[in-house]
Amino acid sequence: MANRVRIGAPPMMNNRPLIWGLKEKLAGKGTLVQEKPPVVVEKLRAAELDVALIPSLEYLRNSDYEMVPEACVSARGPLMSAILICRRPPAAMETVALDTASSSAAALCRIILHKMHSANPSFIDWSPDIPLESVNAEGFLVFGDTAIKMWPRYEHIIDLGEEWLRLTDLPFVYDVWAGPSVSTPTAKLLQEAKRQGLHHLSRIAWMEAERLDLPTSICLDHLTNRIHYDFGEAEREGLSRFQRFAAEMELCPSPSEREVPILGT
Repeated sequence: MANRVRIGAPPMMNNRPLIWGLKEKLAGKGTLVQEKPPVVVEKLRAAELDVALIPSLEYLRNSDYEMVPEACVSARGPLMSAILICRRPPAAMETVALDTASSSAAALCRIILHKMHSANPSFIDWSPDIPLESVNAEGFLVFGDTAIKMWPRYEHIIDLGEEWLRLTDLPFVYDVWAGPSVSTPTAKLLQEAKRQGLHHLSRIAWMEAERLDLPTSICLDHLTNRIHYDFGEAEREGLSRFQRFAAEMELCPSPSEREVPILGT
């Protein structure tokens, strides 16, 4: 890394094991920018970052991005941090408010409603900072830390990761490391950060519990049992299936229009 590398990642619990110790590793070599997911996406598009942890849909939408191998944020069933809060049964929903924190989760919500519930509501962008009671919608997609905290407060909730598993029997890949030209040293740095993060899950869970005011047991369960950080053949197949379904809804290019390049493969 002759030039200083610029790395971006949203500061949420789902991502912590992938960026564990990254600031220290970058000392004198680069910078770690931690912003909300849409800001990270825009900075990568504007070439203000070299590589970033972005929603998988953004990776699929940008033909000049390549993915760093071995690392991702995925789930093989219930996640708790990608949920649809329901005021009505899904088939009766006319409007669904989509959390702008993750375009991948928003696309997944559209896919699940269409394929699992034969629902075709209209969709509006929404931030959980705006109270549900003041929004004219029957469903609310919530993602990330906010979803984990809101989960116990509502009775009627659909876990999108669980629904995806029922639909496909595959993992769902929420986020990937990607950029237009990721150097091999940078990829190795990110892979090493992930390996170290996975060795410190108990400490990360304790720190996140303090930050989010949640029981440590919930955070540890989330990081060890619900989220997976390796990108293998099942995740590749899950990402390919997601691309096909999202393309059917004109949310990203089809597999024939955009191959999925992964660095070093």
